[in-house]
Amino acid sequence: YFPLGSGFAGRQRVTELPTVVAAAKELAVTPGEVGLAWLLAQYDRTLLIPGSLDLGHVRENLAAAELELGTSTLTLAG
Repeated sequence: YFPLGSGFAGRQRVTELPTVVAAAKELAVTPGEVGLAWLLAQYDRTLLIPGSLDLGHVRENLAAAELELGTSTLTLAG
């Protein structure tokens, strides 16, 4: 399972969406953190299990749970 879409050829990755990139810049976090935070905000029983061999990425993944996203980011509009 690739929660940010990186495992699907020909599909735009969540981390490349302009709204996600702008939100990441505004919040001073990575687009991956915003993408995971968005997925977590879609349903209160969402459980993401993003894999990583890099401790820095694991920390970013965990930090996503603490992000509060604005309405425009949550709708991925704009």
